Amino acid sequence: MMAMIAGRNDIEPRHADRRASDPRTWAFVHLWTTGPDTTHDRAFRLLAMRCGADGEWLGFDRLAQLSERELADSPPPSLQNDFGLRSEDLAGAEPIEEAWNAFHAFVAGDALIACDGPAFRGWYEHYQERRHDSPPILGLTELAGLLVPGRLANLREALVETLLSRRQGPRLALFPPEIAAALC
Repeated sequence: MMAMIAGRNDIEPRHADRRASDPRTWAFVHLWTTGPDTTHDRAFRLLAMRCGADGEWLGFDRLAQLSERELADSPPPSLQNDFGLRSEDLAGAEPIEEAWNAFHAFVAGDALIACDGPAFRGWYEHYQERRHDSPPILGLTELAGLLVPGRLANLREALVETLLSRRQGPRLALFPPEIAAALC
């Protein structure tokens, strides 16, 4: 799955004449964070996948720095077991402000599809500091409720695992291709 988002990491010009129903205006997004609270926790990996104007899938994958305290609070075994990362992987990471600005530029103008829409919206508004209007942000639960109403929409976190035949990657890790695959 990771190979799907390991492609080009450049940002192409956006086309203003594209309609909202065009799938190239959707971006599948996910943040890896040290916890759920934007007051005390931080995002340390930003992931996105969107279709370019030529129909090719483009990926975005950036690591953001954690402080020494955060690395001490999340010892390397936890990072490796839960996310497949070692503290050495984060050694060359950029400041979160730079990573977020690049992430925001990559998905600018797109509707965002996340595993958990409300949680992603909280992080988005936190890092955007409400400077801009938020784009439409939908979670898999909301989409499942629209497309496949009923019991499936109530699964929340288990939705991806239920919709995918087998899950790859570290235990808590989630990648945009898995989010996209859950909708197929």
